[in-house]
Amino acid sequence: MNYYDKFIYLVIFIKFIFVCLGIYLVYIIIMLSNNKNKINRITHFKKKLETIFITFMSLLLIYLFNPRYTKNEVILDYETRLLLFLFGFILLVTRDWESTIQ
Repeated sequence: MNYYDKFIYLVIFIKFIFVCLGIYLVYIIIMLSNNKNKINRITHFKKKLETIFITFMSLLLIYLFNPRYTKNEVILDYETRLLLFLFGFILLVTRDWESTIQ
């Protein structure tokens, strides 16, 4: 397994933890709505994971579409296409739409 594959699996793992934290956060909000400290900690950790995910996906885009290294073309396999799809979807969902409407 080369570094590219390890990087892809690391990004998938980060996204999996992000989704699990989102589900856990909804569970805590529904069941333990009075525990604000726990909700704030999970929200803070979830935002950090989102920042790490966006940074890693940006690095992946730089690697994939670097015009200097055209001889080492990387074929977009299923995992890479899935990550790029999720990256676009996450950017649209987490976009600050209120600032663009005003």
